[in-house]
Amino acid sequence: MQPNLTLLVLIAGAVGGAASAIIGGCFTLWNNWDARQSEERRQIRELAVKVATENWRHQTEIGKEWAQAGAQVTLSSLDVYLIHAMSLVKALDGSVRTPEQVAALLRESHAMYEAAKKEVAARKKN
Repeated sequence: MQPNLTLLVLIAGAVGGAASAIIGGCFTLWNNWDARQSEERRQIRELAVKVATENWRHQTEIGKEWAQAGAQVTLSSLDVYLIHAMSLVKALDGSVRTPEQVAALLRESHAMYEAAKKEVAARKKN
């Protein structure tokens, strides 16, 4: 018995349509996931810049008050605060869960802060 050619064409068309729908759906899901991840990273960077700017502004105001009172004050530039805030933002992704991880993150963050301060101070001397 010979298979009906029309039935074979219908089956091939249905399988092809299903395969293309599955492949297209997978790409759409991946694209949506990637867009969401990018948006989260953008929002975290915005938050870090806002926190760094506010921290810098606050420290600058305190430094000016102390300087008016006669204290010797050295103020760091905004880029130092940005480096510090960006290194601390790592905790926002949920990867820092233990006290040891918190301690390691803070050590790394403060090391980056100190390195940035030294580099800025060296640039100011030149």
